[in-house]
Amino acid sequence: MKYVLTALGLAFLAIGLITVFLPVPIGLFLILLGTALLVSVNAQARAAVKWLRRRVRGVNDALGQAEKILPEKLAKPLHETEPDEDEPKDEEDDEGEKTRPPSAIPPALPMVKAGYRPRPPRRRPHAR
Repeated sequence: MKYVLTALGLAFLAIGLITVFLPVPIGLFLILLGTALLVSVNAQARAAVKWLRRRVRGVNDALGQAEKILPEKLAKPLHETEPDEDEPKDEEDDEGEKTRPPSAIPPALPMVKAGYRPRPPRRRPHAR
């Protein structure tokens, strides 16, 4: 049964991704249904959705709304993927920009973070 639900969840997810751009909003419903099925039977999918919810606020909000709409058997696994309050998150500095630990900054970016601004390109004179 686990393999059938996994295949069904993947099929709903694939069809939803294909139909998400159609004028009829069936694609979003299929994506949510496929995600709920995958999360209910697959621990790796559950971990991936939890990771995604922790990092993307829009995904977390959309899945939170889907929990209210879906039947309890599908909503409960989605509820289990909610990010925990005690998990580390990216902090925001005074200007609202997300900051990360120094080890997460690639080597070329410290100049940009320190306020370095590249010189604007030279303007060429117009040909007359």
